[in-house]
Amino acid sequence: MLKGFKDFFYLHRGEQRAVLILFATIVLVYGVLIFTAQKPAVVAVDSTGFNNEVKAFIREADSNRFIENVKRTSGEYYSRNANANYYEKYSGSYHNKPLTPFPFDPNNLDEKDWMKLGLPDRLVKTILNYRSKGGRFYQKEDLQKIYGLSEQQYSILEPYISIVPKAKLIYPLNKPGVIKAPIHIVSLNSADSSELDGLKGIGPAYALRIIRYRDLLGGFARPDQLLEVYNLDSTMYEELRPYIKVDPSQIKKMNLNVCPFPALRRHPYIGYYLAKAIADYRVKFGKFRSIEELHLLKGITPEQIARLKPYVIVTE
Repeated sequence: MLKGFKDFFYLHRGEQRAVLILFATIVLVYGVLIFTAQKPAVVAVDSTGFNNEVKAFIREADSNRFIENVKRTSGEYYSRNANANYYEKYSGSYHNKPLTPFPFDPNNLDEKDWMKLGLPDRLVKTILNYRSKGGRFYQKEDLQKIYGLSEQQYSILEPYISIVPKAKLIYPLNKPGVIKAPIHIVSLNSADSSELDGLKGIGPAYALRIIRYRDLLGGFARPDQLLEVYNLDSTMYEELRPYIKVDPSQIKKMNLNVCPFPALRRHPYIGYYLAKAIADYRVKFGKFRSIEELHLLKGITPEQIARLKPYVIVTE
């Protein structure tokens, strides 16, 4: 009987392996169930403070973007009030300060009186700087040329502007003992900066501009070319006209057949595209035989050729 009992529980090698695998699987599953049953305690976190800080940060960022946008579009500035949490709007020195106009001549008013008119410091300095460089107001409208003066400010001041014309010396004719001073005429193509500075209404800044433009041109062919000088207007030119002259023989001319491309390009009447057209023509046809061949260049107009003729020559 004992032998039969042992035979009943006898397992061959394959069945022993299957039993071991089954036992290991049961242990593994049981261990997983025990492990997953032990859930960690959930800790409640109060995020109210963090959320409030995030919202405050977003509001401040939006406020900064709004202020930067106003700065770009209106040119006005904002300053933070340290005691109160708000921004105070202001526009540099250009407060909406009411003007207190009184009759004045803009050519003679000093800094103190300009300030009495109620104009901002920066605008007063601009006006005084303009006058110090030889600028002059010949008519009421000239005040509008001052950078920074608004139309509203000009409309308030305009009725009070009174420009006194410069006194002109009148010499009686045929009166014994009176000698009329000779008028000094300045040659634009040979005058230095000191001679130009001595002309009526021309200060050091305008004298330097005239000389620089003369060097770019090679010389002046006509007196009215002064109108091409930066910021020299027709009123100033009419004042200068009796005291200037031009000698076209002093013009430095460029030879169309040999002048290099960079020199052609720098001339005020030529520029890049016309200089390239001239250079291409020389490459294609060899040389210019006459100035009239400029008509063959693409895009050039008769007016351009007429302006350019005093400054170019054609030689072999």
